[in-house]
Amino acid sequence: RAINEAIQACGRLDVLANSNWAQAPWKPLAEKDVADFASAINRNLFGALYSMRAVYSQMKQQGGGRIINV
Repeated sequence: RAINEAIQACGRLDVLANSNWAQAPWKPLAEKDVADFASAINRNLFGALYSMRAVYSQMKQQGGGRIINV
């Protein structure tokens, strides 16, 4: 929805600045829950992928754009 709103407002989409970051709850290492850590990694990696996929067709259709992953 946000991407469609940006295209409606600006007419095109030139840049995606992808700065997804989720962190597992802070705990001492001995108490870290592997499931929480895995969930944070999944959100970070797949969040970036979903964002890139969401803008790809628009950027291709308009002849280009830039994706910056931080």
